Amino acid sequence: MSPQRVEVIRNRPRDRGVFEGLVGILNILIETLTPLHITSPQMPLKVDEEHLRRVLERYGGINESSVEEVCFEEHYTPFLTSAGRPTIPGSSVKGNVRARLELSFRAVDGRVRSCFLMAGRLTRPPSRGRHGWRHHKLWGDVLMEERKPCNFLREGRVCLICDLFGAPGLKSLIDFSDFVGEEIELQPMELGMGVRILAAPRGSSFRGKITFRNLKPHELGLLLLGMGLKEGRVGGPRLLGRFKYRTHLGRVRYVVEALTLSRYSTPLRFPSIEVGAGEEIVRKEINPIVEALTREAMREYGEELTLIEEAEVVERIR
Repeated sequence: MSPQRVEVIRNRPRDRGVFEGLVGILNILIETLTPLHITSPQMPLKVDEEHLRRVLERYGGINESSVEEVCFEEHYTPFLTSAGRPTIPGSSVKGNVRARLELSFRAVDGRVRSCFLMAGRLTRPPSRGRHGWRHHKLWGDVLMEERKPCNFLREGRVCLICDLFGAPGLKSLIDFSDFVGEEIELQPMELGMGVRILAAPRGSSFRGKITFRNLKPHELGLLLLGMGLKEGRVGGPRLLGRFKYRTHLGRVRYVVEALTLSRYSTPLRFPSIEVGAGEEIVRKEINPIVEALTREAMREYGEELTLIEEAEVVERIR
């Protein structure tokens, strides 16, 4: 199939220099439903110290010959840590949510609300077993659409998703903190073909915050949909991390633990629901708010938005 041309709807971004609309913080828990691996960019190398000492004595120092004789121990690919605690970078969570929303927007009458900044485009469907073939099976021919990334610095106009999540030269309206693990004991896993990893076991908890500003209610609802939330504060299974397309790896769910509106925020109002500026809503009280916000998003975007239960679909791909 040849690439499909679609028009990305672009407009001037909203003013970043003022507070208007909804401004606040979401306290989010990421709970692992299967083991999860987030690769650390630092790869430790362990050596046999006694053997190294003998080699250095033999060669009188470090040179090419001495290095060749050093025995490096086999290791497991480490999980990213911060201050000694397993951590999911905010950039990884943001990219995960953003890419999901980019792919969830579909063209209607040849026009679509999102470019492909994070999701990327395929020039041809990969054959079975090749890199990206499960990704294509999951998302389908939307990956073949030509949706060039927004260029705010040159054009001064961006798509909806770039307006919300930012683009080169344009500050994001939605920011993600790092998600830090709580009392997690990483477990070694062997995945075959010599791949060894340290993974956070099922039931691990990572907590972080999402700050937002200048959003409309349906846009806050869109953010929640991007985390798999719809019918309450506990979301459905979503894919995250390296090896997420392997069976029984990389399944997580997002849970909203608190919603706080800034004193600079406009109130959030729905029939029988009102959250005032400076107010915090926690736990079960959040359920009707999530339902109202996501319902507003579905009403606003309608047939433009196609939500996929990705974890369920991937389990059926063989």
